[in-house]
Amino acid sequence: MKSFLSAVLAAAFAAAVVAAVSLAGGATNTGPRSVTLHLIEKDQAFGFVDNAPTSGKAHIASAGDMFAFSANMLTTSGKRAGTLNAYCIVTRGGKNEWSQCNGTFGLAGGQIYATAAMHGEQSVTHVGIIGGTGAYAGARGEIVSVQSPNGNTGHDTFHLLLP
Repeated sequence: MKSFLSAVLAAAFAAAVVAAVSLAGGATNTGPRSVTLHLIEKDQAFGFVDNAPTSGKAHIASAGDMFAFSANMLTTSGKRAGTLNAYCIVTRGGKNEWSQCNGTFGLAGGQIYATAAMHGEQSVTHVGIIGGTGAYAGARGEIVSVQSPNGNTGHDTFHLLLP
C-alpha cells in the first residue's frame, strides 16, 4: 500500500520534467501530454490506529481502523525526487480486508494527489492520479506500484497526463 503513494509522487516528478522541457522548448499546447516515469518508493514511517472494536494481539483490521505512512521518492539512480505522505481507512476488515487510501506526492514545482482502493497486502496496486498543484495542476492518470519482496520499497511506474 505504501508503494501506492510513492507511485503518485513519481508521477509528479514526471510532470515537472515534462513541464520544464515544454516551457524551455517553446512548445505549444495541442492537448494532453503523456509522460511515463519510473521512481522508487523507500518507506520512512508507518503508524496504525486500532479503533473499536480492537483486535488485541491478533492484529486483524476491522472497519474504521486507520493507518498512515510516509516515504522518500527516489529516481532509479537513487537520487531524491520528493516525498509521499498518505493515510488509509479500513472499510472492510478481517481476512478480506479493503482500505481506501489517499496520498500526496511533494515534488519540485508542486504536488500530485492520488487515491486507491487497497485489498489486503497486495503486491501490485493501481493508483488513480486525481489532480495536483503548480506544475501538476490538472494532472490525471495512473500509477502502477509493485511492492518489493522485502516490503519496504516499491517500484512505481507513473502514466501521467498533463493538460
